[in-house]
Amino acid sequence: MKTASPLPLLIELAQKEADEAASKLSALLANQRQSEQKLNLLLGYRTEYQQRLCSNVEQGIDSTGLQNFGMFLGKLSDAIDQQRGELTHWQTHVAAAREVWQQSQRKLKSFGILEQRRQDGLSVQAGRHQQKMTDEFAARSSQAKRIN
Repeated sequence: MKTASPLPLLIELAQKEADEAASKLSALLANQRQSEQKLNLLLGYRTEYQQRLCSNVEQGIDSTGLQNFGMFLGKLSDAIDQQRGELTHWQTHVAAAREVWQQSQRKLKSFGILEQRRQDGLSVQAGRHQQKMTDEFAARSSQAKRIN
């Protein structure tokens, strides 16, 4: 009695694992992109306000206005630093999730290769069996002709 191969079940489980890893990676990449967009927005604001400050200094600005610009740019720089930290956080998680996804893909591919080899072996075995049956039939037919 032939036992069923566990490979189809393993392939199914590996496919689920790969799909989950891909989904998680996709969500993390979306978070990373959103974090990058926020950082770029903050950097753009800072550049814009630095240009405004230069323009106001050229036109003449009082000390209170200069102080306000300085405080705002300081808070903006703090926000940029915080956003860079968040971006680094997402990049780290994306790198880890990408590695998990790649491992799951390799595992799935390995199981697929093993299943293909198993199928190829079964085909060879069936071919041999068919050839044996054909040879036996030919031998019996030949033997029957000699007897008659």
